[in-house]
Amino acid sequence: MCKYEKFIFPVCCGHIEERLNSYCHFSRTDPDHYCGEKSKPRTYINGGPWPQEGPCNSCISTATQEQMEAWAPDPVKRDKFIFQFHLDMLEAAREPWRRAQRAHFIRVKDDNAWVYRQLRKNWKNEMAAAQKAAEEGDIRTPTQEDFMEVDRAGSSSQGGNASGK
Repeated sequence: MCKYEKFIFPVCCGHIEERLNSYCHFSRTDPDHYCGEKSKPRTYINGGPWPQEGPCNSCISTATQEQMEAWAPDPVKRDKFIFQFHLDMLEAAREPWRRAQRAHFIRVKDDNAWVYRQLRKNWKNEMAAAQKAAEEGDIRTPTQEDFMEVDRAGSSSQGGNASGK
């Protein structure tokens, strides 16, 4: 189950917003995963990981200066809410890129797993063929004559040149 958090904004419009906190394990293989089976969301009214004592993002985007001063009289807090609103906008803009990146890494991971499976299958086939050849007594080990043929073909194991000087 994906974990969601529920935020209630009593200051401005009082709407309730659910945000995704963490993905479940199904999102490892599906970047477009939507978990229909949600856990009970944690509810934050005041405090918590985000300052809910201020207005929500939709109200900040349409608020006038007077409304912002009424919702947050402290200028430092007001700037903090506006800054958080812009951060949320940036996060929302980055989400398609993050989703594409997650899809790419899932594809790479699947490709690597496929290559590993193929290598393992080939290795098992080679080991089975070697075992079968060993049972039939068809093992051929290299002899000294094989190495001499390689030396006569042009590879000099003594070093120097072929003229003998």
